[in-house]
Amino acid sequence: MSSINGINNNSYLSQLFNTSSTSGTSSSLFSSSSSSTDMYSLLSSSVSDFRMIQSGVYKKALKSYYASQKEDDANTIADSGSADSKVTLSNMKSAASKLSSTMADLKTMDFDSAEDEDLVSKVKEYVTNYNSTINSAKNLNSYGMLQTSVWMKEQTDTAEGLLNNVGITIGDDNTLSLNEETLKSASKADLKTLFNGSSSYGARVASQASALVNQATSQIALNSGTTTYTSSGFYNT
Repeated sequence: MSSINGINNNSYLSQLFNTSSTSGTSSSLFSSSSSSTDMYSLLSSSVSDFRMIQSGVYKKALKSYYASQKEDDANTIADSGSADSKVTLSNMKSAASKLSSTMADLKTMDFDSAEDEDLVSKVKEYVTNYNSTINSAKNLNSYGMLQTSVWMKEQTDTAEGLLNNVGITIGDDNTLSLNEETLKSASKADLKTLFNGSSSYGARVASQASALVNQATSQIALNSGTTTYTSSGFYNT
């Protein structure tokens, strides 16, 4: 997974507190000279620093520093997707769209009457599309899409016990694999709990997949300099 470059705060600190060894205060503080002039300079500096603390200048400086740090962090997060190519974003959009569609099918699937062939086919489709989405995320820089992908992965981790019961295992690379024979003999109740209904694991994955589609669509538009929404309020796709 791509990382987002952090912000080097050293320049802000040096500007606020002037930590250069050439500054009068620093050189006086660490000087070995015992002359009355140096001592006077040190005392004057100390009195000046004390008055600055009393007047709240230091507090204001600290507030300014942390405010600028938060603003720069926010800008870094907002701009993170600008490094993603249209191909990378389109791959994510396609994979997430297919995953969302598959989860919608599983949400309403009648597992009691489903033929083994249909069941295996649809769950294999889910595994394939889930893996494609996870693998697409590994090529992204966008903080928002990386975060959404992690949330989706965490939903899968939470459901690992039930997934194992129906033949789905999570690999070290966070992709899924399917044992078809275990799936065919799996409890219908486990399958319903996993995939049926609006509060199921499947519904939560579908929600994250839909979010990824919207985020990818928005980032493509942003990177190309076009608007994401039409005049009627719908996404351009």
